[in-house]
Amino acid sequence: MNSKDFIKTSIYIVLTCFIVGCTGYQYVSSPVYVPVNGEKGDLKFDFAFNKLEVGYAFTNHLSLFATGFIRSNKGGSKGELFFGKENSGAKIRSDSLMEANFGFSIYGKAEAFYYEFLLGSGIGRVKYNNRIDDYNNDYQFRMVARRFNLFIQPSFGFKVKNIIELGTFAKFNYTSYYDIKSTVILGDSQDETDNHFIGKKQTDLFFVEPGVFFRVGSKNIKFQTQIFPTLSMIDDKLNYREFNLYLSLFININILNSSEKE
Repeated sequence: MNSKDFIKTSIYIVLTCFIVGCTGYQYVSSPVYVPVNGEKGDLKFDFAFNKLEVGYAFTNHLSLFATGFIRSNKGGSKGELFFGKENSGAKIRSDSLMEANFGFSIYGKAEAFYYEFLLGSGIGRVKYNNRIDDYNNDYQFRMVARRFNLFIQPSFGFKVKNIIELGTFAKFNYTSYYDIKSTVILGDSQDETDNHFIGKKQTDLFFVEPGVFFRVGSKNIKFQTQIFPTLSMIDDKLNYREFNLYLSLFININILNSSEKE
């Protein structure tokens, strides 16, 4: 990849982060880990400015992985006016998130077709602020909570001459917010999306995140794109991000030589 292509890709990443991150959410799906392991000794890295994912295949069918994700959104608005001018009635929201996950996978392949089943769990910390800017009396809600998640994820991939990889996945994610500390100032207008957390110490959320991924580049280094929606499985109104687009750099090397594999 030449310098001109690298600059274009970097600009694309920055613009994407701005587009999908202009307001705050109570829940944001972390990037999905899709290693597409093929053989013992595969060591994989997937990273961007706010995430790092690492995995290693220690047998021809089993691998271990760990992921980390950081998000910090200082606030945008969602309501009558995009920029939330004074007394506009806009909902001005911000959030931050730190998350780490660990797990293992069972994988296999048949020619150029790859399949993998991941099981993982993780912990994190969430902060969320919400204010409705009313003329007479503002509504304000603030929350800090710890986050625990448990997920299973089948993934399927296809490789074309080690240059292109594409596939699909479906992440089934149980998330628990616990040790919740929240404050609320009730104004003239209230936000019903906060009701799920007000006055509670713990609450459970369930999401399904089906999507696709695409990687292109050389045998060992590729640029990756993930696209997936977030679907809430609970009968409640939540403020969560419904669409996700992540770009990253994916590195795959095999640290074993042919004789060791045998």
